[in-house]
Amino acid sequence: TILPLFGSSHATYPDNCALVFPVLTDECDDSGAVVDVATGAEENPMPTPPKPLDYIPPEEVFQVITRPAEREAKAPATKFVVLTPLIQPEYPHAKKPPTPEPIEGAEGAEPEPEPPAEDTPTENEMQSLTRWDIPSGNAVQIIVRFESTEVGDFTEHLAFECVGGQKVETLECVGRCDFPAISDDYRNVYASKKTKASQRPPDHLISHQFIIAKPGSDKKPPGKFEFGPLLNEWPVPEPAPPWEEGAQDAKGDPIPDPGPVDPHAHHRRANIERLRITNNGLHDVKVKFRLKRPVDDDGNELEEPGDLPIPGLDIFKFEPEEMTLFAEETRELIVTAYPKGEHEWPPEPEPEP
Repeated sequence: TILPLFGSSHATYPDNCALVFPVLTDECDDSGAVVDVATGAEENPMPTPPKPLDYIPPEEVFQVITRPAEREAKAPATKFVVLTPLIQPEYPHAKKPPTPEPIEGAEGAEPEPEPPAEDTPTENEMQSLTRWDIPSGNAVQIIVRFESTEVGDFTEHLAFECVGGQKVETLECVGRCDFPAISDDYRNVYASKKTKASQRPPDHLISHQFIIAKPGSDKKPPGKFEFGPLLNEWPVPEPAPPWEEGAQDAKGDPIPDPGPVDPHAHHRRANIERLRITNNGLHDVKVKFRLKRPVDDDGNELEEPGDLPIPGLDIFKFEPEEMTLFAEETRELIVTAYPKGEHEWPPEPEPEP
């Protein structure tokens, strides 16, 4: 009995079949004669095999892939983006290629350097790839970029795994997005003041105190600072000239070195105030100081023509007019007031009926 195999050798193909053919082998000397008798039978002849008897099928590689375990569904990452540099840095622990054997008769000859490839990129572009073919013993550098159009703290997870693997590596990414800011807490800005009046006493004037706004006025500013009564048309004093070695007073006596001098000591105490400006944000901030235009009931600045001056512009001065603060840095702002003319800034609102 012979079982000829027809078609492909793969066991799962539908054309793979086996048929049984009884053959008398009394007069057959070898297997070839058996096949000749079976194919030449008058009744129920066996089909001729498509391959010779000594045919050896080619090698085939099979891989058993198991179904990966079900994983919990994760929210897609929206704030973190994975980027791959087009020009990869050299991995210090990568496996070095084997050294080629020297060619006979070329002893002492230096190998010619390989010409650079024409398609070699000159700039390191960033590619949005999520699959990498990593050779054995090598590595691929990726960059995780955080970007957000919303303010807040964000936490997302990136998952990595090998094709056909069973283990998932999870990378937790945490980012914070915020605008540059400075502290507007009056307890910090006016920290040198010992008292803050909750309302303006009608019986007497207030000098160099912060008036806290009444509770319930959310749309109004948190309060205002009272310079108090100031002399009108008082000239701005000039700073004292810097000390020079060998300087003498009116009597001819030498003037000693006064040491460090306050650059604002020439101002009258009633006309100057020192404020604390603190960067309580996450980023460095550049602050510019100016007088605010009149506002409406909602606190929005009113639009005015450019040729109209801002009230009080010639009264209040800031020094410095702008400053750069690092995160958690505090600097001093000098505000001087020298009124000219009879007016109050800002003007008191008319009493409601």
